[in-house]
Amino acid sequence: MTVRPQHVTVVSWDIIAGVPVSAPVGGVVWGSEPAPIAVFLPPCFHPVLARLPETAGAQWSPYTLLNLERDYSVGRFRIQEDSWLAEKTLSEADLGGEGILVLGIFHDDGSYIGAPRARYKIHPGDTLVLYGKSEKLDELEQRIAGRTGEAAHEKSKQEHERELHEQDIEEGEHEARREESEQTGEMTA
Repeated sequence: MTVRPQHVTVVSWDIIAGVPVSAPVGGVVWGSEPAPIAVFLPPCFHPVLARLPETAGAQWSPYTLLNLERDYSVGRFRIQEDSWLAEKTLSEADLGGEGILVLGIFHDDGSYIGAPRARYKIHPGDTLVLYGKSEKLDELEQRIAGRTGEAAHEKSKQEHERELHEQDIEEGEHEARREESEQTGEMTA
């Protein structure tokens, strides 16, 4: 199921900009179940947060950083016996080729693997925590094993390649505008 954040709360257990923090400062809570998923910003993010303008607090929440207010979502998927993902390694599943990131795996025994390696195998009963475009996560959740699932995977990879190509064009245009602006600034200085 695709889970959209109900609210954003920022939580820390370390120091930001040299000041001990006991008040919430960065994280996102998803879900409405008795035990929502909480994503906390570890200390490695604190220098980034410290460099943000103070007025940008709401603009640079983790919710915004992950673009969750637009096309992207974090999804949790319990793997069924007939799932297209069942008994594949993450490498074999190649979800990155579809533009989907595996953030973690909850095993049915309650253990968790964060940022799992490509060699990890997905078993029925596992719950994957995924990040990607909402429509792709929704489609993946319904995908079943077999030829139909493989065809859907290949189609999704092709769509993602087209999206990447469009992003490359947009990035090229952005860089050209930036260079032009820099050159114009040099001429007027």
